[in-house]
Amino acid sequence: MTTPIKMKIFLKSLIPCFCMVLLVCTTGKTSNMTVQRSSDKIGLEPCPKTPNCVSSMVPTDNNHYISPLVYIGDKKVAYQKLVVIIESYPLARIEATGKDYIFAEFRSKIFDFVDDVEFLFSLDESVIDVRSASRVGNYDFGKNRRRIEDIRKRLNQALNH
Repeated sequence: MTTPIKMKIFLKSLIPCFCMVLLVCTTGKTSNMTVQRSSDKIGLEPCPKTPNCVSSMVPTDNNHYISPLVYIGDKKVAYQKLVVIIESYPLARIEATGKDYIFAEFRSKIFDFVDDVEFLFSLDESVIDVRSASRVGNYDFGKNRRRIEDIRKRLNQALNH
C-alpha cells in the first residue's frame, strides 16, 4: 500500500473514536440528584431501573440497595471526615453541600464518565443515607457499589470504629 492510502485508512478509523470522545465530552450535567422533601420525610431520589445505581433508601430493592453509612459520635466530625475522604479521591469533586448534605461528582479515568454521589445525614440518627449513580450508560460493572463500600471503610477507619 502506498502512504496516501494508509493515511486515508488511518483517518477513517479515527472517525468513530473522535465521535465517541465528542459524545462523552459534550455530555452536560444531567444529574438527577436531588433531596426529596415532603412533610413527613426527607430522602434521596430513587434509583432508575438500570443496574448502575445504589441507594440506601430502597431497602425493598435488592439490586440497588446498599446499607447506609453509620457513625458513632458527633455529626459535625463525621461530616468533616467524610468531606476529607471524598476530596482524597483524585477524580472527585464536591459540587454542593448543605448542613446535612453532600453532593459529589466522581469521574472515571477513561472517557471521563461521571457518577453522581449523594450523602444525606439523618436528622435524628447517626446514619448517612447514600446514593451513587452513573449519569450515562446502563451498567457500571459494580463501580458505584464498590466506591460506597470503600468510603464506608475509610470513614470507619477515620472515626476509629
